[in-house]
Amino acid sequence: MKRLDMYGVIDEEGKLSFRNKQILDEWIKSNPGKKVMATFSEDRKKRSDLQNQYYWGVVVPLVRSAINDLGNTYTTENIHDFLKTEFNCDEVQTESGAFLTIPKSTTKLNTLEFCDFKERIQQFASEVLGIYIPDPDPHYKSID
Repeated sequence: MKRLDMYGVIDEEGKLSFRNKQILDEWIKSNPGKKVMATFSEDRKKRSDLQNQYYWGVVVPLVRSAINDLGNTYTTENIHDFLKTEFNCDEVQTESGAFLTIPKSTTKLNTLEFCDFKERIQQFASEVLGIYIPDPDPHYKSID
């Protein structure tokens, strides 16, 4: 059975409607007698390609350079792991009361969550590393 992802909206009265109900109806008709699972979640815009390019092309290199200027030799991936652990993590408490810091994937961040992540890194960079990380320039155009 082929997977079907549908997007819709819940109106003010609580009624769910799908953007293209005909596709859902056809899918249902083509899978008679089969067990199915429905999962509902909020449709959120993932971080943009421009945000991703800014993170890997500006944020990570500036933090890496500042930390390596202190006499270290960390890789880009080391710095990314550090930033995830420091600014995009869950804290889990064990039965003994200890806390575990578990980094979360940055690829799952939506655009607003990514902005918050970036701002926390910028503040850290300013206060701890003494460097300035500029905001992305919305007027920048790459010449390829």
